[in-house]
Amino acid sequence: MGVAEGDIVAISIRFAVDLALGRVTPPRSSNPKSRLACHEEAVISQLRSHLHGGPGSHRNPEVEAAILPLCVPLIQAVGHRMAYDAAIEASVDPVLIDIFVASVILTDSAWYSEATDPAVHLSRSEQSEMQLNACKKGVGRLEEWLAKLEIEPYVLAPIVNEEKWEAHEQRLDTFSTPQDTEIQSGLPTTKL
Repeated sequence: MGVAEGDIVAISIRFAVDLALGRVTPPRSSNPKSRLACHEEAVISQLRSHLHGGPGSHRNPEVEAAILPLCVPLIQAVGHRMAYDAAIEASVDPVLIDIFVASVILTDSAWYSEATDPAVHLSRSEQSEMQLNACKKGVGRLEEWLAKLEIEPYVLAPIVNEEKWEAHEQRLDTFSTPQDTEIQSGLPTTKL
């Protein structure tokens, strides 16, 4: 069963408030110095500072207004960091991990460009360069990765390779008009 966008918002609000209040704790990062772990910690800290530094409880309208925009980004930051940690632990191809990290960084580009820690900070141009370099490496490996997935029996679209595409074209019906016949025979279509 899938989760609808509205469900994600409701779940993220509950998760964010419970996390800020200490009711839940995400698993510790196995790579706490990674950019994604640092980002996750910063989002959690920002949420907690609004919650504990604001006027009253998390049910106060002013506090709610400050924390609500952080709820979905928080759950995403936790999920991104956990996926990164799992990929490292599973020895996923480093090129795929680089593509993932570069893409995730762009989801909160401003935070990375404003980060004061030099190990985390990336200017906008560095972020773009990071993504471009990761994708360039990935394009060169795409056929290899697709072959490892062994998806050929499941792909029905004829465009996946030249042979299937040509066979598909041969099966297509051809429709023409008398004008098409004139054009094909080289006769002029209009008289002067």
